[in-house]
Amino acid sequence: MPQNRKLNSFNMAIFIAIAPVLEDDWFYSQIQSYSSYGQLCNRTSKHAYSGIFRREHHYNLSCGIERGYYSHVAPIQMRAALHQQAHAIAAHIQRRLLPDFMVNLDIARLYLARKTATQERHRWLVSCMQKFCSISS
Repeated sequence: MPQNRKLNSFNMAIFIAIAPVLEDDWFYSQIQSYSSYGQLCNRTSKHAYSGIFRREHHYNLSCGIERGYYSHVAPIQMRAALHQQAHAIAAHIQRRLLPDFMVNLDIARLYLARKTATQERHRWLVSCMQKFCSISS
């Protein structure tokens, strides 16, 4: 089984160059505690990320949503060759990862909106019951 390789400065330069090509909302974030993993993060959707692992002959890229925000979808994954330029990798991400990922992100937002509305209704009902009902009645 291939092992993850440590990200070097050349790899990080490619990832930093990928972020602005995707959109203005994406930026590269290095994970200090894990030398073989980097992330492209989204400023608009703070819970969205694209993770990057370097393998022996390719990069493994994935788009996902932080588990604390929404954990009902698996990350969408793809591979990119090590020799590809930043704009080519960004084009692959835009074409192969982001469309499906944005659908998943919309599902997560809809789920959380429904959950928030349900919780608000429950709080309102509890408040009404406490106001108008007593244990003695």
